[in-house]
Amino acid sequence: MRLAFVKFGHVFPGQAEEETPMIMALYRLRSKWLYRIFLKARQWCLRFFDPVVTVHIKKRSVKAYLSSTFPITFRRFPAYDSVLIRVCHFIAPQQDHRLRIIDVGANIGDTFALLDQETDAEFLCIEGNPDFYSLLARNTRRHGNVFPVQAYLGEPGREVEMAFQRQQHGTCYLDTEKRPGISPKDPVHVVPLDQLLAHYPLFQKAQILKIDTDGYDYKIIRGATHFIANTAPVIFFECCPPYLLQQKEDPLAIFALLRSLGYGRAIFYDHMGFPIIELATDAKKQIDSLINYSLIADNIFFDVLLFPQDFGQGFFDCEMAVFPMLHPLVRGLPYPQWLSSNSPR
Repeated sequence: MRLAFVKFGHVFPGQAEEETPMIMALYRLRSKWLYRIFLKARQWCLRFFDPVVTVHIKKRSVKAYLSSTFPITFRRFPAYDSVLIRVCHFIAPQQDHRLRIIDVGANIGDTFALLDQETDAEFLCIEGNPDFYSLLARNTRRHGNVFPVQAYLGEPGREVEMAFQRQQHGTCYLDTEKRPGISPKDPVHVVPLDQLLAHYPLFQKAQILKIDTDGYDYKIIRGATHFIANTAPVIFFECCPPYLLQQKEDPLAIFALLRSLGYGRAIFYDHMGFPIIELATDAKKQIDSLINYSLIADNIFFDVLLFPQDFGQGFFDCEMAVFPMLHPLVRGLPYPQWLSSNSPR
């Protein structure tokens, strides 16, 4: 397996560095109708070009492409991407050294920008797409606690000789399906995380592994089994069944592997960042029901959080306490009274 494609240090390939004027204030418009006008104008602009803009992630400004949707997502779903902040706060007191986080599919560094404001940690940010990597390197170059790497990760013993780097909604994914009359845009080579970490020994004992690669997540986990078995990190990955099926993955299969590696329970979050349920990793019927729901619903996917063995005991209860309990029985109302109290009179 070759490593020649891995670019170390701060490299700025890809798109030109021209930047539009700062538009972060537009993402924070309080007027709903003005905000809708801005979104319409944004969509029209993206039909012709995708400029670099400046946006805010909490108190930090970062460079992003206009197509990046995380400013819109953060506005609509304040709980989105906040679970890792709570994970860091939960496990940090139990560590004997500084937190180390591996972020696979780091995009332009939005997760780093968020977590770096909330916790003391070191980050290995891995991104394959050269356009996203250029902004990742730019957004992290003044921070000594982050190591950006350009690399495509995958399974051991395999190379993706013909792959399409498809971009959509400010993200990208590898499309390995060969299509008649279409040549691949950029053939890429992949490397397992186990192999890449040989160049970054500091992160061979990382406590958190976060993966968000639009359907390639399972391949990356299979390429990290040595690291997972030896280090037992907290794992947080995206489970998007439609994307997984595009990669010819069985959405249920990864949970048997994770169980064999010492992960007995999994917490499922919806696409808005809200906790849904905690299940045993061998609860095939319940997990399969969630997967089927994702396939029949529109734009529904899950994030999955796993602690090794009993390390995360009590975390799900803490998560449920973060969000208000609105069920009528919790509020002390008998169910019939609740129904009648909401019916018009």
